[in-house]
Amino acid sequence: MLVYDHEDPEVSEAQFREMIDYWPGCEVHATHGLGHNRILKDETVISAIVDYLKTD
Repeated sequence: MLVYDHEDPEVSEAQFREMIDYWPGCEVHATHGLGHNRILKDETVISAIVDYLKTD
């Protein structure tokens, strides 16, 4: 699973798209407005990651 925020100042959307190209079929969870660090503390993101881990 790859998690990305569209407003991340450290990882551009182009860089993120390149990562997706290297991992075909990966699950993507995109957010808006969380940036690079707040994404790690967001309850919705955490819940999505936990749910993803439960399915594997």
